[in-house]
Amino acid sequence: MNPLEPYRCFRFGARKSVQFLAKTVRHIPIIVFVGCLFCSPADRVNAFIYSLDDGTAEAAVGLRLNNDLIALNSFATVSGTTIDTISIAFGFGPNGDALNGTPFQAVLWNDPNGDGNPSDATVLATANGFVAGAGTNTFVPLSISPTVVTTPNFFVGFILTQPSGIFPAALDQTPPTFDNRSFVTASAAGAGNIFDLTANSFVPLTTIEGAGISGNWLIRAGAKVTQRVGDSGRWAFLLGLAILSGIFVRRFSQVTQAGRFCSNSDRPSRRG
Repeated sequence: MNPLEPYRCFRFGARKSVQFLAKTVRHIPIIVFVGCLFCSPADRVNAFIYSLDDGTAEAAVGLRLNNDLIALNSFATVSGTTIDTISIAFGFGPNGDALNGTPFQAVLWNDPNGDGNPSDATVLATANGFVAGAGTNTFVPLSISPTVVTTPNFFVGFILTQPSGIFPAALDQTPPTFDNRSFVTASAAGAGNIFDLTANSFVPLTTIEGAGISGNWLIRAGAKVTQRVGDSGRWAFLLGLAILSGIFVRRFSQVTQAGRFCSNSDRPSRRG
């Protein structure tokens, strides 16, 4: 057998392999660059307003006695939410301005069991302010310490000691309205409890539908919503690598077969 024959065939197969690898590897920097460009996770922060109203009140709700009134809205939490503002419009009509200057406290609650009912709500943040622009659909914004909400729902609202016969809670009644999303409760003046809403007995905690009223409070939450981007690019990157790997295996197999063909037929071995 010619001892040079296997060596010659090895050189042929190696040359083909090197050519293939050169053609394949040159695409890797492009794939890596595209992967880094689209796959690198980044946080995108967007401003977001939680609202149930259309910005215009058709009515207002209050008590005929000088009591503490608590009104609040329920919202489903968007993932990545940080609440930093509570905005409230007060009163309705020309008599609403009697509320101006009334102190109030804005409140953010979470929803521990995630059922959308504030009976178990826990206070997360508060801010104090004064009613302004009552009866004109003017929202009074109060900043709170930026608070991350981790429960499926949360609540925002206010507590104030209302003047007798004045109706502070502005109500949007224009369709569409959202049932079981706006709540009310009340207690004696100075005795309102924001930490246990079920402890207020003058008006037990209820939806406004339960009180025979329809609509939603003009109470909003301002938020920053953080979303992670780049996940779709990661899948594209992995798909590109999978395709490249498939091409490599297929062509390398062809090169290997060509090398064996050479050893068997290019120059038949001789018997000495």
